[in-house]
Amino acid sequence: MNHKIHCAIVSAILAPFFAGSSAQARVVSDVNQAMAQLLGHAPQVTNVFTEQTDHLERGASQFQPWSGSYWPDINGGITDHWRDHSLFGAQLRFGLRYDVAKKRFHKDFKEVSEKYMTWDAKKLNDKLSPSEKYDLLLGDTSFGFTRAIMDEMDFRSDYRMTTKTRDGAETDTDADQGIDNNNFLIDVQDPDGNNLAYSKYDSKVEYRYWKKKGGSLAYWSGICDGWSPASIYLPRPTKPVTVTGALGQKITFYPDDLKALGSYMFARTNTPYFTTMNYRFAGRKCDESGTPSQDNVGYVKDIRCNDLDPAVFHLALINRVGMDKMGFVMDVDNNLKINNHPITSYEMTYFNPATGAEGSLKDSIIGRFEVADGYMKRRSPETKYLVGVKTKVNFMFYIWPESKQKGRSQDYDNPGQDKMKDETYTYDLELDADGNILGGEWGTRGEEDISQGVQYSKQPDFIWMADTTALPYSEMSVYADAGQKLDLSNPRPFGNMKWTWDGKSKLPEDWIRAAKADESWSAPTPGEKKTDKATKTTDVYPAEAKNSILKSAQPMSHIVYYLFDQARQSNQK
Repeated sequence: MNHKIHCAIVSAILAPFFAGSSAQARVVSDVNQAMAQLLGHAPQVTNVFTEQTDHLERGASQFQPWSGSYWPDINGGITDHWRDHSLFGAQLRFGLRYDVAKKRFHKDFKEVSEKYMTWDAKKLNDKLSPSEKYDLLLGDTSFGFTRAIMDEMDFRSDYRMTTKTRDGAETDTDADQGIDNNNFLIDVQDPDGNNLAYSKYDSKVEYRYWKKKGGSLAYWSGICDGWSPASIYLPRPTKPVTVTGALGQKITFYPDDLKALGSYMFARTNTPYFTTMNYRFAGRKCDESGTPSQDNVGYVKDIRCNDLDPAVFHLALINRVGMDKMGFVMDVDNNLKINNHPITSYEMTYFNPATGAEGSLKDSIIGRFEVADGYMKRRSPETKYLVGVKTKVNFMFYIWPESKQKGRSQDYDNPGQDKMKDETYTYDLELDADGNILGGEWGTRGEEDISQGVQYSKQPDFIWMADTTALPYSEMSVYADAGQKLDLSNPRPFGNMKWTWDGKSKLPEDWIRAAKADESWSAPTPGEKKTDKATKTTDVYPAEAKNSILKSAQPMSHIVYYLFDQARQSNQK
């Protein structure tokens, strides 16, 4: 498995208005414009004194994003029969190779497809996976959606999207399914306007193609890129929803079934083939396996591992979480591994960058030249002051759907069942004479010996978000009538829709047609096979497979939103 495929993110990447010297360029020159593009609206707060006056040193989203699984491929993704498995069994399979582990969920699927008609309602709903319940809701006895998901996982375990560069080198691509889908990209530039850091990597790309590999998937490969935004944008499913399938069965979707379908829809409507959310990013994917390598003065060599400016991160927390009361997604690990999590709250304290002493904002601000600063070359020329900030970020963490630990219910969900973790990041902010935030650097200058260079400090890899009212839709949903909006000024359907389906009768025919069209998938063009006589290995020759795109199956968005509307807590819309 290309570990960058499933959890990797594509869409608009924001690398906001940098200026400076080539390898060290990172200073944000127009933080207001950069933040407007990231947030989708003008930032309300960009001044450190306003931040204090408005009590924005801490903030939380209005509704806590929900914990859930990233539905690891190694366990079958959302084809996993999670209610029929123990937590121990799920974790045991987690350590297996995909080509070994898949035998279990393929065996489970075979049993379901052969015996489901003989089971009573309770056994049916306890045995079926989320995808199989969705299939029976459509009346699909061939389980087309489930088969499409398994077939796609099998394909991705056999082929890896690979980037071929003009110098002949090949590397795993860092974009979802291997094709960059950036509709907004600002390059790092030097003072003369020459493209620098990113172009160093982008200009070398010749093409991408699917390369034969050994039938494995990374243990952390799944749909964290679906769960993370889904938990922010979809209301918490608090209770089971029972509806009538097209063949007459009473099908019960439990909260984790709904989380699975919602997460998969968010993941598969954000691909090179089809994307609807228009996510905006700050930072690019770091491709180093451990701590990013540094040069002889301590600067990170690969700008992609040090391009999330602390000022952008700081202002995203204040404006998105503190002011908009909504979370966003953060890749916690600044390395090859992608580890997306939804942020729910933060707390900030200030410190003197020269001494490290914590104190009030007033006591923590010092003059730009009052500290030995290894980042002096990267500072904004308008910087008059520096202030140190220590920020604790709380984010939602994964929960195994099989888990019943600490009294967790598999039938109902509430914020008390969530799992949360935190990270603390240390950085300084550059301020102009009026306290406007201009940029920043990770770490603490007071702890550095400038004669030895700067020290690498823990930092997120990238952050991403879309408009606060955004929702994805599946490709064919436009051909089905969802129902009537009660308030046309509100784009969200939850508590705001007179649905054409009531859940008591079978799905409308136009919904079924659209859903069956959405569930189709197609593999990329494989290209010709070429055998290396020296190594006796066979790869896909890229001539016919350049930039070929994989089309994923999607659950139909009307169905997902209807089910979430029935399962949500009444005040969350």
